[in-house]
Amino acid sequence: MTGFRRRSSDSRAFLYIGLRMMVLALFVLVYHAVFMPYVRDYRIFALTLIPTCLSFWMGPLMLIRGDSQRTFYDPATLFNTGLFYYSLKGVGLSWGETTKFLSGVSDNAIAELYPMVVLATTIGIILWNYGYWFMLARAKKAQTQVVPRKRRGLPDMHLNPRLGVSLLILIGLISYVLLFVSIDEDPFVFLRSSWKRGYLADATVFGTGSRYANFFLSGIKMLPVASMVWLAISGSRKRGPGVGWWLYTLSTTLIVFSIFPRAFSLGSLISLLIIYHLLVKPIRIITLGAMGFVGVFYSYAIGVWRSITGATKLQSIQQGLATWLGTLELDGIFEFTMSGALADIRIFVLVAYYYGRELPLKYGDTLLRIFYQLIPRALWPSKPYDLGVELGRLSNPYTFSGTPPGFIAEMYMNFHIWGVIIGSFLLGVLIAWLYYKLVLSSNRTPQSVVIYAILAQRLFLLPSNTLSLAILALVIPMGYALVAFKLCEFDSLYQLRRRQKRSLRTTPAKPVIADSRIAYGG
Repeated sequence: MTGFRRRSSDSRAFLYIGLRMMVLALFVLVYHAVFMPYVRDYRIFALTLIPTCLSFWMGPLMLIRGDSQRTFYDPATLFNTGLFYYSLKGVGLSWGETTKFLSGVSDNAIAELYPMVVLATTIGIILWNYGYWFMLARAKKAQTQVVPRKRRGLPDMHLNPRLGVSLLILIGLISYVLLFVSIDEDPFVFLRSSWKRGYLADATVFGTGSRYANFFLSGIKMLPVASMVWLAISGSRKRGPGVGWWLYTLSTTLIVFSIFPRAFSLGSLISLLIIYHLLVKPIRIITLGAMGFVGVFYSYAIGVWRSITGATKLQSIQQGLATWLGTLELDGIFEFTMSGALADIRIFVLVAYYYGRELPLKYGDTLLRIFYQLIPRALWPSKPYDLGVELGRLSNPYTFSGTPPGFIAEMYMNFHIWGVIIGSFLLGVLIAWLYYKLVLSSNRTPQSVVIYAILAQRLFLLPSNTLSLAILALVIPMGYALVAFKLCEFDSLYQLRRRQKRSLRTTPAKPVIADSRIAYGG
């Protein structure tokens, strides 16, 4: 019987492997059918398939299997999907497509450097996944040999979200009001002109530029974090979110949509999705697929809106909406996907062209920015600009905008190919350790689920981000969540002790029999 089950399990595993190979082959056929008519350099076209197929196999395709070891919120799924998108956009180079940041690099130099870029990216993908699975296997093996620790503090079902969540909401709303007072604008200014978000301290852009506007912008981020903490505590108490949570989350989503970039607003919704799935109720794969399509269309629609507001000085939101509705097309989703704002493998060509050839390597300088990135520019006016701005100035010395290199290219900027090898492996190990501790461990808590949900929203973007900005985007909301949970636990303990004291005062004293006489003791 055992042998039959083993053979059945093996045949099922081979079936899923075959199915994944069929999907991969179908992707390659579609890749050729869609992109081949535009190809000028077939070598770049073919080379792009190597990291693209590898990351597609290690990421989304691994969801096609007969067990539950891989999920949509798994770091390997999210990170490899980001790498898939990062690599796929390199196909544009085979069309002779020009990009702003590659304007100073000749076509011959691009063709010469691209094989090395593909090799480095492929090595990074392999070593990240090796480090991830190596650490995860060791952590699971160690878990079977360790007795789970007794958790301190209140059980999850006794946590009360009142104090922590209320404080986040209060500070977030105050920050919302102070932001627009400080820049002397109405709450719709970023809907009309989203580019102004990067110039909050500039008095030439706003009537009154405010040095503290970015502080208030960070304070507004407490609003979506409050929604996450509230949902996690509700789920841990074995009850779904109530009407109050749904109304608050809807209003917060509208505020976030009107102020922040689409990456932050989508990321907040992804975090809520993961918390709901893990603590409230599992979400079906069909529902997830529909949400994914809505997310892609949302990103495309916001991209169209930005192009309108960036090129036109709107007199009213109504004028912009009329233009926006007339511009939206389903065919535009494909064009947006291939020309989105996220960095991709093409900027790796720029990095390889300059660093280690015309410019010296960074030798860890970009990693040190992780620490001083947290210092506000109001306190350090001469703080170095982001790495994306530095790359942007290679083609335009006066720009204040740019494109980040992405994680693998950033490692190359620091220590050449050795940076890719060591950095990718260590990042895989670190993320696997965090995933195990926060989600897979037997000591999982609502707090750890919220921290992981915040981390997960950046994993897809990490292949296209600088490491310092990614960590900055994580540290602030994680800090808010940790403080909120501590306040919730403090308030719950305080309320519990009050109830205990009240019950002691109202409970009659029990008679105690001693020496044949009745005495009363408390």
